[in-house]
Amino acid sequence: MYGKRIIYAFMSIIVLLGIVAQGSPAQGQSEQAYGDIALDHISHLADEIGERVAGTSGEEQARDYLYQTFKDLGYDVEVQPFIFGSNGQESSNVIATKEGYLDTEKQIIIGAHYDSVRNVEGVDDNASGVGVMLEAAERAAAADSPYTIHFIAFGAEEVGLRGSHYYVSEMTDIEIESTMAMINLDSLAAGDYMYVHGGIADGSIREMALDISDNLGIDLQINPGLNPNYPEGTTGSWSDHAAFENAGIPIGYFESTNWEIGALDGYTQTEEFGSIWHNPARDNMAFIRENLAERMDSHIKNYAQILTELVHELVAPPSAEGIRTAIEELEAEGEIDNAEAIRVLQIHLIAVGQYENQGEVEKVIRHMGGFQVLLDHQKDQGMISEEAYEQLSHESDLLIQEWER
Repeated sequence: MYGKRIIYAFMSIIVLLGIVAQGSPAQGQSEQAYGDIALDHISHLADEIGERVAGTSGEEQARDYLYQTFKDLGYDVEVQPFIFGSNGQESSNVIATKEGYLDTEKQIIIGAHYDSVRNVEGVDDNASGVGVMLEAAERAAAADSPYTIHFIAFGAEEVGLRGSHYYVSEMTDIEIESTMAMINLDSLAAGDYMYVHGGIADGSIREMALDISDNLGIDLQINPGLNPNYPEGTTGSWSDHAAFENAGIPIGYFESTNWEIGALDGYTQTEEFGSIWHNPARDNMAFIRENLAERMDSHIKNYAQILTELVHELVAPPSAEGIRTAIEELEAEGEIDNAEAIRVLQIHLIAVGQYENQGEVEKVIRHMGGFQVLLDHQKDQGMISEEAYEQLSHESDLLIQEWER
């Protein structure tokens, strides 16, 4: 932390008008169109491997395929075995990691289960989720990330969410606290509509995804809340997001279904064919290609683009604008309730944002040093809480490190 020093005369800074926003949409590292990479993986899992029941050779083949795919993309890959069931069956999670260059503890997790129920190819449930995850991993592979990214293929989801529960049980308190988001992908190909769900207590990842889809012109919906058991914008605890949400981690959950038919619980995916998942006659490539080919191609393309953009936003480098947003959130949480303290910090960050836009490295670093002095002063005067001070100091330090690179 910075020691006491003379406070910069920030109040005299004149904020220039017409600030040009910096940043651009995520650019995929692959030249292939969105969805093409995912569809290739979906075809391999369904056609070449097929049934992937937890604890069987089919699941093992899929595990090995995922491991090699992640390795070929340059990720650090770990196979995390676990035991489930009364007979001591074994399954595994496949964890691909890209360490952050700025903060290795701060992380996001993107996950999809790779097992299936018996007698199905599992095209929709859940080769589709795995395929979209693998496409996002390929597009993120060559880009530096300030924060750590984990792509996780969960085993044994269909027998009680075993893989995700085991993974969360092995997380430390620091890892849980440092996880900014868990994004779950499950059954994306066949349902009537595309949905994103958020948690009961935190819908921030859902809202980010909705903003992205709006900007892209993609019709991404939320559960309308017609069933009182599943409030608007949320979902049930039947997929791999559940363990993370229970641990207090913000979640986003993508799926394709129809929340306005059947029991209004999202289980009946289509008006024309009913549920696709778990149905041997329907959750296979022949049926889906004959009856839902255009829908599958469109859904997979759209999810791949939304997820790529969402990952890009979640691991965006630290910025003055990001710290300004953090201050607003801390104010809403009651961690900063002094209006003058907030005003002074925000004015200072507006000025820093100008220097970021102009590429003025030395000025960004110098004025963020001044921002830290302000924080020291406000903490000593009891104007901000200890929690707010620690968070903003850490984010300030990361921003300085980013510009010192």
